Amino acid sequence: MELIEATVHAARQRLRPILMTSLAFMLGVLPLAISNGAGSGGQNAIGTGVIGGMLSATVLAIFFVPVFFVATVKLFGAKEAAQHDSPFHSAATEKWSTQNE
Repeated sequence: MELIEATVHAARQRLRPILMTSLAFMLGVLPLAISNGAGSGGQNAIGTGVIGGMLSATVLAIFFVPVFFVATVKLFGAKEAAQHDSPFHSAATEKWSTQNE
């Protein structure tokens, strides 16, 4: 499987769990963001900050993590040939190849 194809496949598999976890957390914090009454100023500030942070982290996890993965593999892929002599590389490669056949 090619690098881009494998990355897109992994991103599609990760999309639903990331969205469900993020939305559940943001909905759990929503009462802090919309509270009113005594002490609501601090609760609103915390709730808004947490929801904004989680929203930005979700966007980063969905879009930028796969992009950074591909960039890192392409950037450091030249060093892979030098590591083929390592005993750890051969054991990991054998394990990985038997799992993906």
